[in-house]
Amino acid sequence: KNGLFRRLGRADRQKAEEALSRVGLSHLTDRRIRELSGGERQRMLIARALAQEARILLLDEPLAGLDAPAQEEILNLLRDLSHQGLSVLVSIHELDLVVNYFDRALLLRNRPIALGKPQEVLTPENLRAAYGKALHLIRTSEGTLALGEACCPGERRELSPRAP
Repeated sequence: KNGLFRRLGRADRQKAEEALSRVGLSHLTDRRIRELSGGERQRMLIARALAQEARILLLDEPLAGLDAPAQEEILNLLRDLSHQGLSVLVSIHELDLVVNYFDRALLLRNRPIALGKPQEVLTPENLRAAYGKALHLIRTSEGTLALGEACCPGERRELSPRAP
């Protein structure tokens, strides 16, 4: 068989099919990896980890190079997997996405600065410690935006807690 399933035994093929279904790619089983879009490729890599029965996903910049719709698909998938009991650890630099999609955050700069809920971790003081300059996180009805200090000179804006 061609595509994603070449050289798999029956049990492995079944695990792979279940994993691809779980990430919404069961319709692409005959495709080669190089034929997949960036978002499809990321979902396929997550499916590979699921087929291997990983209990922890450690993803380094899984959104790099993806357009906004593909990013949203990956983030929603990761959130769903987390809610299903899988541990999902993601290295990400987009602060607005951290606030909008993740339950916990760890802010680093050569060492841990803060760990907890994103709205508790991503304070102006912690962001200054991590990035060396003021950043503002502004909550809107559409989500949270991260803005540099040049946007709002002299203003201090706190991130309000997420509504339940």
